[in-house]
Amino acid sequence: MKKTMKFLSMAALALMGAVMAGCSSDDNIIDEPQQPTGKSNIVTLTTTISLDGGAATTRALTSGGVKTFAAGETMALLYNNGSYTVKAESHPLEAANITNEGKSATFTFDLEETPNKSESVTYVYPAAMVDDYGDYNYNLLNSQDGTLETLASNLDLATYSGAWNGENLPANVTLDNQLAILAVTLKDDAATPADITSSITGMTVSDGTYDYTVSRTAAAGPIYVAIWPTSSANIEVTATDGTNMYIKLLTDKTYAESNGYNLSWRMTNMINVPLTLVAKYDYSEITVSNPQSGMQYTVNGGEKQPVTSSAISVNKGDRVAFYGNGTSITTYGGYIGTKFSCDYDYKVYGNIMSLVDETGFATATSLEENAFYGLFKSSTYLTDASSLLLPATTLARSCYQEMFYKCISLTKAPVLSAKTLAEYCYYNMFYRCSSLRSVTCLATDISAYGCTNYWLSGVDSEGTFTKAAGVDWSEGDSGIPSGWTVKEK
Repeated sequence: MKKTMKFLSMAALALMGAVMAGCSSDDNIIDEPQQPTGKSNIVTLTTTISLDGGAATTRALTSGGVKTFAAGETMALLYNNGSYTVKAESHPLEAANITNEGKSATFTFDLEETPNKSESVTYVYPAAMVDDYGDYNYNLLNSQDGTLETLASNLDLATYSGAWNGENLPANVTLDNQLAILAVTLKDDAATPADITSSITGMTVSDGTYDYTVSRTAAAGPIYVAIWPTSSANIEVTATDGTNMYIKLLTDKTYAESNGYNLSWRMTNMINVPLTLVAKYDYSEITVSNPQSGMQYTVNGGEKQPVTSSAISVNKGDRVAFYGNGTSITTYGGYIGTKFSCDYDYKVYGNIMSLVDETGFATATSLEENAFYGLFKSSTYLTDASSLLLPATTLARSCYQEMFYKCISLTKAPVLSAKTLAEYCYYNMFYRCSSLRSVTCLATDISAYGCTNYWLSGVDSEGTFTKAAGVDWSEGDSGIPSGWTVKEK
């Protein structure tokens, strides 16, 4: 016979720094669900959770800033079956389960394993934020849409852990929020800063441990981002409107759990930022092979120093910017040209033209033959080049040939914005970049001889290729890889 136990427990959520201590007098016991086919000894338990609508809260779904439960939402219950942790997801809320103007709701759980009541249980709301093994779904925070509605329903993690209340689940509990919520508006770096929030389609907030990526349709702000709490952290913010890329570096930032922050950041256009390498681990060494004559670098914005063949010692988060003096970057065929590498994971961003013109790189648009041939060739620890700008509009023979050849850890490529390609300009550019799954090439004239020969040979078998509308690409290693999804821009 199925054993059924029903009870009522009350809870509150602490949000935006305000502790919500609401409760409900409703004893909202719903009809017991039918036993699933093939299941026996199922225990069905119910619990009512309340929200205090009197407090300002980030879990907002209403225009007044009040979080209310909605039909379809679920909560997870983690309990021990005597051997390991089991996840039970509640039945989806129905309108009949929601009371007190949406501030209270009754959740129903089916426990398919016999619980060990000597072990504590944990509530996780919303249920999507924990996987079947009881671990937090970190990946969900890496794919946000910037809206408060989605954040409130799917991402704004709140939990409680406690002992069983006899045969019942714990009662009179408080759900504690685990995340900080950022409400962000952005401005450009013009003499008179203009608000650019409404044009932003992508933004990433990185604290050096986690990346929080927002993909959105351009719309009025603010842009909402849920992040794990930080303490005295250095944070990098990048954003794009589809044409321009921006960056902001923040230092010593603390964003506490269960708090919300209204933030306005003045962003620097990436076109004004020199080519920069960022170490992801302590005790790293950045090596510049065959540096061009007169080449210089800075570490974290310090004094310029001459680049030599000696390694540059850096720690996690250090930013090494590079400047050329207008001479050619590489020599014949690129075989003895300048090359960058690091002995641990690193990423690269900024305007690559700083290697061509130390002072005027923001407006430089022309390249010489072999300009960046093999620049990161076989740099196996390069992971991310998505914020690297290649702004030249006048390309030259072999200018980017083998640039990322065998960069096997590279997952994110730079946007290739040049409209007219040159002979061999992208030849073998991403050859055997086996982790690469996304490429954007906006060229409208790809007729130059050998311009894309084998450029995507050996990349990941699945990926997304974004191209200019109406351009006819071939399929395969010298065009768009077979099996990749194609989008137009």
